[in-house]
Amino acid sequence: MMGSADDDVGLRSQLLWIFAAALVGGGFGYAVATLTVPAATTIAVGFGLAAGGGLGAVARLFVVGETAAETPDTVTVESTGRDTGVPDPQPVDLFEENPDPVLYVDDSGEGPVVRAANPAFEETFGVDGQAVENAALADALMTAERTSDIVAAVTQGESIETVLSCETPAGTRRFRVRTVAVARGESTRGYVLYTTVENEG
Repeated sequence: MMGSADDDVGLRSQLLWIFAAALVGGGFGYAVATLTVPAATTIAVGFGLAAGGGLGAVARLFVVGETAAETPDTVTVESTGRDTGVPDPQPVDLFEENPDPVLYVDDSGEGPVVRAANPAFEETFGVDGQAVENAALADALMTAERTSDIVAAVTQGESIETVLSCETPAGTRRFRVRTVAVARGESTRGYVLYTTVENEG
């Protein structure tokens, strides 16, 4: 992975500090060697370069630590989407933990398709969620009433609310069925929500 421009500038700055400090250290070592033991000039200059460079690096770290602005932590959110390229229903916990049956649907131009069914849907209608994934919405509604109206509403990114008789393992039950659809460019995503009708007047 290539570094950012800020990383390059920081590295150049660090090297300049080390180089400048090494020159100063080398000069100091040369001066000491010349004044005291001329034969030790090479050793003193080498030691001075090394010591000066190390001190320059340490000094630079202290300067950067005091003056550099703190970079705020960032959070990257990735869509885990299925192999269809459709993102998972969001927020996932609200979808998964909803006590009422919910279908997550997507229409990319060929009609609404079920992309996920929550656990309450599986339990209520006695089906495996994977069995309805990628099925046409009309085939997964668990009713024969007003299926075309519901499909049309999702396709057009509109909402609809109706009471339908749906088939469950315990027999036919009445549900208030609502669609929540959002049109996004060339596709529409949304939900079909079922709420049990306890008492009809």
